[in-house]
Amino acid sequence: MAFLGAGAIGRKVIELLKPFHLNIIVFDPFLSDTAAQDLGVQKASLEDAFQQGDVVFNHLANNPQTRGMLHGAHFALLQDHATFINTGRGATVVEPDLIAEMQKRPTLTALLDVTYPEPPDPDSAFYTLPNIYLTSHIAGSMNDEVNRMADYMTDEFLRWQAGEPLHYEVSLEIMDTMA
Repeated sequence: MAFLGAGAIGRKVIELLKPFHLNIIVFDPFLSDTAAQDLGVQKASLEDAFQQGDVVFNHLANNPQTRGMLHGAHFALLQDHATFINTGRGATVVEPDLIAEMQKRPTLTALLDVTYPEPPDPDSAFYTLPNIYLTSHIAGSMNDEVNRMADYMTDEFLRWQAGEPLHYEVSLEIMDTMA
């Protein structure tokens, strides 16, 4: 399994997968060797992630460096029967290239929680290709999750008000690497 991006969400998914003893490789230029070792993953190039992953899970942030980063040459590297999952940002994918590869290789699968634009244009092949599945991007905002997010925000505000260290601080330094 290959992860593109090991930010907060990518790391959480990796942690959730630990009981399954999977071989996980990660492309993330901001992931230190120590952090990779702590996560129990192996760092990889973007090309190696696409070539080696039977599942390629995109968690890249949307910033000027990542927009259009995932293109046809990468999708062509996917193994037969591989699955590309995008829960990161739609703008990181050159969607015509993904569509072309999915048309050319029906053994591939794409699971897209995000697209660009979102939702896709009404005439997008995303709606008609049998090996592409679209899901509604809700960012976990359903049912009890909404209450949990409100609790986090309230707890964080109370920490800030009391002058205590924040658990989920977003600083200017990390803004460019966040999804």
